[in-house]
Amino acid sequence: MNNPAVVPTSDAALTLTQIMLQKYISIYGYGCNEAWTDLRRFHYTDLDPVTGKAVFAGLILPTRLATYNSGKLAYRCRPRYNSEYLYNIPALQTIGALASDYHTTEQWFSLP
Repeated sequence: MNNPAVVPTSDAALTLTQIMLQKYISIYGYGCNEAWTDLRRFHYTDLDPVTGKAVFAGLILPTRLATYNSGKLAYRCRPRYNSEYLYNIPALQTIGALASDYHTTEQWFSLP
C-alpha cells in the first residue's frame, strides 16, 4: 500500500478514477447493481476532471449493440412482469416504457 498510484500521498493527488476503482474492488461479487449505477452516473465514458482520462480506466464498451438500442448504451431495465404489459399499459405509457429503446433512457441520477 506504499505505492502512490494506489494510495496517493496527499488528498490533492486523489482522483475520481482511483476512488471508483477502490469502490469496485470493495463491492466485487456483491455490488453489481451499485457498480452499474456508477457506470451510468458517469455515462460509462465520462472523464476524470483531475486527470482528463476516463473515470473507468480500461473499460471496454461493446462494439455491437442490440438493434433496439439505436447505438446507445443501456441505462435501465425494462419493466419485467408480463402483467404490466397486459393490465397496466396506461402506466407504462406514462413513463414511456412502451418505446422500443426505453432501456436506453437515462435515469434521474445521471442527468445534468
